[in-house]
Amino acid sequence: MNKLLKQLGLATFILGITSLNLPIQAAQYQHCFNVKKYRTVRDSGNHPTAYNDGYREGLQSARKGEKYEPRSTGGEFARGFDDAYYGRVATGQEYIVQDRQEPYTAQECRLYYYSEKYSIDQILRQVLGDFEQDLERQWNIND
Repeated sequence: MNKLLKQLGLATFILGITSLNLPIQAAQYQHCFNVKKYRTVRDSGNHPTAYNDGYREGLQSARKGEKYEPRSTGGEFARGFDDAYYGRVATGQEYIVQDRQEPYTAQECRLYYYSEKYSIDQILRQVLGDFEQDLERQWNIND
């Protein structure tokens, strides 16, 4: 019953929209552009918590009785691992390489719909207006 009511409501909605004689959006235009984004790059051996991370893993490895293997990461992480594995007191991080932001370029695309009944001038005006709204709303270009 509930499904039938939904289908009936959808059919009524479609009939109501088509009877309004609105222009049908029969075509689309795709606009793609480059966007500058950033990713966080972390030095695996010397990031701000490397010593503590290595120390924790060294403790776990020693508790499990695993055979010692030097850490390939190196840096503060390896020093922390060694200290914990061999039962030395934690001395803390000495050398820190801060995380850094690395820029990269990505491509984003947007679809803009228009009615083929319109003249090319009307289509271009509509697509340009939609594009300007996107710029203002989604990317805060005018802030």
